[in-house]
Amino acid sequence: ATLNWYIEQRDFELLNEYFHNKILPTGKQFSKDTASLGKLANIQILELKGLLYQKFIRASSLNLQLNIDIPTPLTSTNSMKPIDLSRLMGIFLDNAIEAAFETEEKYLFCGLLENEDNIIICLTNSCNMNRFPIEKLYENGFTTKDTGYGLGLFNAKEILKNYPNVIHHTEYKNNRFTQELYIPQ
Repeated sequence: ATLNWYIEQRDFELLNEYFHNKILPTGKQFSKDTASLGKLANIQILELKGLLYQKFIRASSLNLQLNIDIPTPLTSTNSMKPIDLSRLMGIFLDNAIEAAFETEEKYLFCGLLENEDNIIICLTNSCNMNRFPIEKLYENGFTTKDTGYGLGLFNAKEILKNYPNVIHHTEYKNNRFTQELYIPQ
């Protein structure tokens, strides 16, 4: 829209500046991550694929070191509604991207694997976390940010309550925060 506006206004000086300062640097970063984003072709759950693409583009635009591993096709989730899985991943990825961006390392890993028994999801990010029990992160209103935050992980916990067969594990170790989900097939 911005490019179109500059063209319609025939303001080629600002168009040139905008393109070289905003579009081109982002494009260079995206092309570095093209191989990783190509792995999204293995995801056949459309709601999840769209969400992951959006979040990975955001991570890439923030210059995070993005590592995506989806070695096999992910075809369906029999025991969890795709919309709930997408909401859950959205919460986890928003937190992971924000936390990784605040670190020097700026690292984000997302792995998804489907086998005969489970869909296994692992999300790991670099993190500068203060020392407090991980359980507190899931309390309503608890936040490491400013006032007005603290609902995301609480909402994730509420979603997971509807799926007692889903195993969820959270760990913080060596400045890395990891969320793992085992979703029965």
